[in-house]
Amino acid sequence: MKNSNNLLDLKEKKQHGNLTFPVTTYRETLEKDHQIAMHWHEEIEIAYIASGVATFYIGSDQMQASSGDIVVIEPYTLHMIRKDSTENYTGEAIVFNLSFLEGSSDDCVDLKYIQPAIKQDIS
Repeated sequence: MKNSNNLLDLKEKKQHGNLTFPVTTYRETLEKDHQIAMHWHEEIEIAYIASGVATFYIGSDQMQASSGDIVVIEPYTLHMIRKDSTENYTGEAIVFNLSFLEGSSDDCVDLKYIQPAIKQDIS
């Protein structure tokens, strides 16, 4: 991992979804001694551990998560995942902007389903 004193350098560069559907899902597999580097993003992240064990570093906290656990990472929070044990880690993550839950009139779900339902015009 590159050393950095600037938090902006650690901002994840990936775009998670788009303006009308600000949601992305990831399936991540880590083998022994691998990690997802320290980073942060503007979106919330909810990770489900499908198998294995990994250590999550979230802000100043450290926690071990194993198969069946769910980990919630708040927006703008530095975090990383490290795989330490011999068993591989597999996780599913959903990363989304909290505005997605607001039901804005600009999102595709609202435009395609909610507004037509309100107008009684579902096709």
